[in-house]
Amino acid sequence: MKILFITSTRIGDVILSTGLLEYLRKTNTDVEFTIACGPAAAPLFEEFPGLKRLLILDKMIFSLHWLRLWGYTIANFWDIIIDLRNAPISYALLRKRRYGIPRKFVNDLRVKKISETLKLSEIASPKIHPSAKAVKLSNQIIPFNFSIHLIIFHNVIRLFDLLMLLHHSNIQLKQTQTQNQGYPMDWKTPWLLRLQPLRPC
Repeated sequence: MKILFITSTRIGDVILSTGLLEYLRKTNTDVEFTIACGPAAAPLFEEFPGLKRLLILDKMIFSLHWLRLWGYTIANFWDIIIDLRNAPISYALLRKRRYGIPRKFVNDLRVKKISETLKLSEIASPKIHPSAKAVKLSNQIIPFNFSIHLIIFHNVIRLFDLLMLLHHSNIQLKQTQTQNQGYPMDWKTPWLLRLQPLRPC
């Protein structure tokens, strides 16, 4: 099976699209991927399993880079074409199926729009396959101990926020019960005031 995957030139959008690429890899067997992307994002795909060809699209005057992509891919018959750029040139390629990102003017998450390309019921989580060199370099820049400390700090902050919320809700409950003279609070009471304080089991 041959799959042509046309993704963005921006690194952020490319990372979000890797979930869809990973989904295709896991749900199909004996797949050869040809991936077209911008030069900045190309290193993200160098170690992708099943990659046969990586096409780097440098922007050209009058959008001639699309014509260049057509020249690279016209000689193949594609089983699936995924075009996240919705480029008209992808319609001129021989294929069984073509999927483009929905053109909905809805303020949705980008990763959700990408998953809707194949009408997935769940969002395809981004997945990157880094090279051994990239992993070694990242370990040098961000030590393992630092990562653990960062996780601990993040959880401590979340716990502190929860404790402050519970403390505030307990105070507001006492004040509201006093104002209501013991009557139960109705549905108009803000949800924060209706929180019940945690009690030990």
